[in-house]
Amino acid sequence: MNKPTHRASELAELFSVAKKLSFYERELVSVTTLKTFYARDMYNKSILHLGTAAKLVSKEGHVEGLVDVGILAATARIIIELYKAFRYLLEKGISTSEFEFRLSVYNLHHKYEIRRILAKFNLGKDTDDEVFLKFAEQNTIAVLKQNQVFRALNKKLQKDLLKGKRPLFGRYDSSNRNIPLPKNIEEGLYKLLSNSIHPSYLGLINYIYPTDKSHLDFWSLLFLSVEAIIIYSASIIKEYSRLRNRLSTCLSKEEKRYIKHLASKNKIDDWIQYRKWYEKSRQFLSIQRSDM
Repeated sequence: MNKPTHRASELAELFSVAKKLSFYERELVSVTTLKTFYARDMYNKSILHLGTAAKLVSKEGHVEGLVDVGILAATARIIIELYKAFRYLLEKGISTSEFEFRLSVYNLHHKYEIRRILAKFNLGKDTDDEVFLKFAEQNTIAVLKQNQVFRALNKKLQKDLLKGKRPLFGRYDSSNRNIPLPKNIEEGLYKLLSNSIHPSYLGLINYIYPTDKSHLDFWSLLFLSVEAIIIYSASIIKEYSRLRNRLSTCLSKEEKRYIKHLASKNKIDDWIQYRKWYEKSRQFLSIQRSDM
């Protein structure tokens, strides 16, 4: 069975299409709703990360010299997280109350985190910024306390959310439809990416052993990182263009089909099947040697 090859050559092409919807090529594209405001900022952040990944490889998809595969892994993880936040906050079909709840929880966490970070640096105390943040926190808390979705939660959850402990509450897509990857595959992929950018032993060995002997070696990390960047970036682009229909008219029909294709097709199944084949072939060779 042939070893699947990575699609790093797609990164530059995907980035060139994605830029057309961003403020890096279209200055002062106005937004008219809270949803499009947050969607625009998440989208533009994701495009920067996609561009970073594209720069690590040549336009032909060749890995140039000593590539820090951990940067690709970190980029892939960030883009997955952006996609989750994008789908969670901007999920189609949710009620006004549900959207208000999600956005309030998200913003409250943001305001608390700013104050916590500044406090560590001994900054922001007794300043106009602190007064503004406290006012914004109080306003958001007041909105939350009157929100129907929030009031339906038990008291412990309410207390935790009012402390700004988490930016998102619940699964990012409650409908569980049209998500890029099955839940178990996404969780395994995310865990691999996380371990690979941390100083765990897995994060060391998959940097220095470019061999097929391990399922989670350098080449597997490179392959899976590229796949994650492609499918989740394309999914963000698809969702953003759907949300901003007029803006997306700058894309040609071919470009829209290209995005849809990348968002729905991936080679992770090919990688899994190859690794399963490799397992069996190694076991077969081991049995043959033991019989000799």
